Amino acid sequence: MYRNIIRRLTMTQRNWNVWHPLAAILGVVLVVTMIGSFSAVGPAAAMQAGTVVRIQPVTQQVNVGQTATVEIRIENASGLYAADVELRFNPAALQVQDADPGRDGVQIQPGNFPSPDFVALNSADNAAGVIRYALTQLPPKSPVNGSGLLATVVFRGQAAGTVDLTFSIVNLANAQGQQLPASSQGGNIIVGGGGPPPATPTLPPVTLTPPPPVTLTPPPPVTLTPPPPTPTRYVVQRGDTLYSIARRFGVSIWQLASLNNIPNINLIYVGQVLIIPASGPTPPGPGPAPSQYVVQYGDTLFSIARRFGVSVWELASYNNIPNPNYIRAGQVLLIPPR
Repeated sequence: MYRNIIRRLTMTQRNWNVWHPLAAILGVVLVVTMIGSFSAVGPAAAMQAGTVVRIQPVTQQVNVGQTATVEIRIENASGLYAADVELRFNPAALQVQDADPGRDGVQIQPGNFPSPDFVALNSADNAAGVIRYALTQLPPKSPVNGSGLLATVVFRGQAAGTVDLTFSIVNLANAQGQQLPASSQGGNIIVGGGGPPPATPTLPPVTLTPPPPVTLTPPPPVTLTPPPPTPTRYVVQRGDTLYSIARRFGVSIWQLASLNNIPNINLIYVGQVLIIPASGPTPPGPGPAPSQYVVQYGDTLFSIARRFGVSVWELASYNNIPNPNYIRAGQVLLIPPR
């Protein structure tokens, strides 16, 4: 198979002198792969070699269903022209995601160190858990020195567990097809069992501002206005006079006569129902001041009341006249306002 690859490369070119070194490089790389003594770098060679093929990051953690990106890097190389590596993993816990869905099989993503001018092998076997990647530069490219990215692998977590990523083959060659000494450093991926752990919320510090002092304003005093007193009813008995009834209930005879429309305080009859006003002074309401009148010769309380449009009982009560039949000339009377 390797001879056919080299034969196709060389025979399709017009200039054998240009492609002869490339054929030699590929031949050496592929032959080295087949020789058991070069199929892996032993501990002694690893200690002597300055060039390292390694996994980066060495350790990372993902959950089932999530992806982890792994870089295969070459560090401290000198005169590097071709590379061939094989990486093994546990396919029960990890699977490689295809970097080129347009091609058959599963591939990984080539890097740029060295330049992948011709990729001889690029396959990921998710059943066996093996990744194989081999490439070489082509003339007139010069060998590369230093460190860089060989390839990138994207894994997806399948089942919980710790999966080791180990190199079973590491072959590096120069432009003459000679193998370059190199060591390898694997890594691991820890696959968890669930989704991402819940983030712990970070709450900003809370500054407590005391509330402003509350000034309590007492409510205005409530003035209770007593309801107007309910008048009492009284049935006139035998022997009663308006005067005796007024004295019994603590009211004036004029209030009693005025409230019951009695024109003659000396005339009441047995069985008559009288309305007794509530006792106690009645506060005067706002209104105009009363006018004054000086009694003239020949005046009667009745004539004065009729002149000013008030009742005789109201006029007598307003002026505290006990006997409405007795007034004198020159007496000053207060006329209640209308």
